[in-house]
Amino acid sequence: MNDEGFKMTNFIYDTKEIMTLAWKRARESFADYEGERTLRQCFKTSLRIIWSRARADMEKAIELAKCRAKAVQQKRYKELLSVATENGLNHGKSWTCTSNDALVRNGIPAEWIGLEICYVYND
Repeated sequence: MNDEGFKMTNFIYDTKEIMTLAWKRARESFADYEGERTLRQCFKTSLRIIWSRARADMEKAIELAKCRAKAVQQKRYKELLSVATENGLNHGKSWTCTSNDALVRNGIPAEWIGLEICYVYND
């Protein structure tokens, strides 16, 4: 779920949620413009913004799924320490993810920078 509240499930757009958020944003911007723009204009702009964010979230989710699928085929893969401990996975030493880790070590999403990560072993 991102800052706008999108729920991504199986890479399907939640069009009802997108329309609800677009109307909410349109009503807020219509109130801010106080008659300078019509509600229809505000909705058109809001819908374009919300759809672009949904597409960006979809691309991130697909990329993360590709990284995870690739990682499962290996003997070990990188995972958040919190996820590894919650799920009782066989993991090794942990470290704080840096921007260098995200660039050098493939399979680490940029969102993990600053979080504790570890190797999880497929035994």
